[in-house]
Amino acid sequence: MGNFNYEIKDYGALYHKEEAPVVKAARSFRMIHEEKPETVILCCHGFTGYPGELARPAIDLYEAGFDVYVPRYPGHGTSGSDFSQTDRNMWLNTIIDCYDDIKKDYSKVYLVGHSMGGLIASIVATEKKVERVVLFAPAFTLKSPIWIAKLLRPFKKKIKTGWKEDKEYPFYYEGERNDDQLLGEQYWKYNYLKQVVELDKLRKRATKEIKNMDSQVLTFIGDQDRAVTPEACRIVGRNNQGLTVSKFLDGATHLIPYDKCKETREEANKLCVEWFLEEKIEVE
Repeated sequence: MGNFNYEIKDYGALYHKEEAPVVKAARSFRMIHEEKPETVILCCHGFTGYPGELARPAIDLYEAGFDVYVPRYPGHGTSGSDFSQTDRNMWLNTIIDCYDDIKKDYSKVYLVGHSMGGLIASIVATEKKVERVVLFAPAFTLKSPIWIAKLLRPFKKKIKTGWKEDKEYPFYYEGERNDDQLLGEQYWKYNYLKQVVELDKLRKRATKEIKNMDSQVLTFIGDQDRAVTPEACRIVGRNNQGLTVSKFLDGATHLIPYDKCKETREEANKLCVEWFLEEKIEVE
């Protein structure tokens, strides 16, 4: 399934000491070649997400000749209790630390970001002058009303979402059969109100800073996305000073890298690899 290597520094440990063990699917991982390539891809997962969600693009990028790193943010992939003690700066600094560390060993570091990871990737790309970036459903716009979280936060820590497991989504990580259910019970079954507000603050920062971005960016959005609107990709296109190519995927949900829609999943992951290989992507 892939050359997964879990011998990777826990970059988030500096910011939060977790009480619960890491779910097997959520382990940070890297995929590295015996002969080190010039370029490494740093992948940033989403809000309440985990590294295993980016296993498919990681596998494809590795097979295309790139080394790949997929670190886990503090509070993610362990428990809701851990998650509720973390904030946007912890999540962002985890990626910055990883970037600074691996940049010592490679000529180039490129970035992939999914959802909130798209916000983090855009901030890092702007600050570090990253040349090429891929953003899957970047969370520059949020369909969920943030004012509700702000209103209820003084009185509640979390509210139920009505989440139910959907077994139509394929998984590419090395984990246990019940990992998705375990993570769902801890994370996706609830909206953690303080962390939702933290996400919105991160969104505002990324929206402000992207005006200084000068990268070659490929963005994706699906017409079945219930979390992010197509305006998110337009924000990137209007503000990024470099080239932006946006792909709108009919039938795709928010979980583009491992979507249950096979056609859009295959197209997105194929174009992601081509973007980093610097092959020309047609603009629709």
